[in-house]
Amino acid sequence: MSNYSHTRCSNDFPEDVLLEVARYTEVPDLRAFLISCRNYHNALAPLLYRTVEVNAPVSGYDDEDADRPIRVLSNLIASIRHLSTPRAARAYTQYIRSVVYISYNPTLDIRGLPMLAMVLGASPFLRHIQLDLPRDSQPLALSLLRRHLIVWPSPADVFALLSTPKVPTPSAPRLESIRSTKATIVAALMERRPITTAVVDHGIPPIPDLQLLLPLY
Repeated sequence: MSNYSHTRCSNDFPEDVLLEVARYTEVPDLRAFLISCRNYHNALAPLLYRTVEVNAPVSGYDDEDADRPIRVLSNLIASIRHLSTPRAARAYTQYIRSVVYISYNPTLDIRGLPMLAMVLGASPFLRHIQLDLPRDSQPLALSLLRRHLIVWPSPADVFALLSTPKVPTPSAPRLESIRSTKATIVAALMERRPITTAVVDHGIPPIPDLQLLLPLY
């Protein structure tokens, strides 16, 4: 995460003009704007980080861009420390409203999912999650989502929480929309939340997974 080079830019556009220009600007160029000066950074960071998309290559570590998902998540995690400092504008997870994580590689998920769970847990205004995973990654994803209180803990975990002096507040309190290729993940995220939209992709899920959703309607 680079520091911006100046407090003010020499061609300092009004914020409304800057945001209009940003609508037609590619993401790499937006990042260049972001680090050019503080004013541009503070105006554009909420736009750039509103939607975070992480697409893990099908070929995993053999792909030349295999580390990009990890770099994206690392950048967000590194910004979390600014939440309670005078540099709070650089805490990028506060701007996130939608997260899309798509992976076909369980090996890459071993690195990516723990980082994703940290990002989700530090995104207080998150409204939408799309989580597409291979079946082998599903147990790890559910375990991490429970650990970060993004899904309701299992009965044993609930008992442990209730026996502690202070029960933690669930993460992502504004979550209202879920999409996944796994009905089990959709069901877990829906539990005890006022979800308005839930989508299971890729046809009809297996019957045991489908039955998990029925009590939630």
